[in-house]
Amino acid sequence: MTRSTFVLTHKDAQIIGRTAHDRLTPPPSKDILSNKVASADVVSQDSVPDNVATLGSRVLYRINDGALEEGRLSLCKREGVQGTMLPLNSLRGAMLIGMAEGQRAEFRDYQGADHVIVLESVCFQPEHRLARAA
Repeated sequence: MTRSTFVLTHKDAQIIGRTAHDRLTPPPSKDILSNKVASADVVSQDSVPDNVATLGSRVLYRINDGALEEGRLSLCKREGVQGTMLPLNSLRGAMLIGMAEGQRAEFRDYQGADHVIVLESVCFQPEHRLARAA
C-alpha cells in the first residue's frame, strides 16, 4: 500500500482496529487496516469532510482504470449481493475507508498482483447527513 493520508472518525478508527485483529480478516486486509489506524488523521464525526469515505458511505470507485463500481462500506464479514457491500475485512473495503474523493492508492491482492484503486465519488456519507440534520 502506498503511503497516503487517510481521514478516519474516532468511531471508524476503533472499529477498524478491532477488524484488523479479527480472525476472519485475511492477512492483506489486516495489514492495510492496521497501517490506516496507525497513520490516519483521526477526527470527530462532525468534522470529517463530506468527501471522505466513512463506514456506511456509498461510494463510486475504479480499480486499475477499469469500469466504475459502486458499493457501501460495511461491517459485515463477507461481500453482499452482487458485491454491493464492501466489508472492512475485504481488500476493497479496507482500501476505500478513509480515502477522499479523487484519492488513489496502491495495494497488492491475495495473489500478489499490484493494483491501483481510485475513489471517484462519495455519493452518501452518514456523518454528512447527521450534520445537516442537526
